Amino acid sequence: MRESIEDVDPSTEPWLFTEVADAYDSLKADPSRAIPSDVVRAHFADKWMTRP
Repeated sequence: MRESIEDVDPSTEPWLFTEVADAYDSLKADPSRAIPSDVVRAHFADKWMTRP
């Protein structure tokens, strides 16, 4: 059985309704602020390859 987000960390719900909702609203208002997924993936791939 999968746990709900609230079961994992009770502070998640307020975070979703504040920071995540604000970020979503900002991106909906100005989609040019979004970072394309291929850029994000390349960033994490570079960080993974240069880890100690």
